[in-house]
Amino acid sequence: MGVDKLRTRPSGNTKNPRQPGVSRKAPRPPVSWGDSDDSIITEGELCALMGWGLSTARQKRREETGPPSLRVPGSRLVRYRLGDVKGWLSALNGAEGAR
Repeated sequence: MGVDKLRTRPSGNTKNPRQPGVSRKAPRPPVSWGDSDDSIITEGELCALMGWGLSTARQKRREETGPPSLRVPGSRLVRYRLGDVKGWLSALNGAEGAR
């Protein structure tokens, strides 16, 4: 066996050699404001809706100035209920209109 054979690494997805680099997960459709209020969205989806960066969403959650969040039990995952996000935005718009 030559030295070259020892230095090579497999490329792509090694779990499925028939389709290297291809994910088996179907992509999730994008979230829109018209979705059900009971829809649960991720941090990334919240950021896409609001036009925020991930660090902005995390800062707002830490300072409790953003929409109410949900923590997935037994993990570090954070989710948001779309109805809570809409309610939070309505409350912000109402507070700004009172000024």
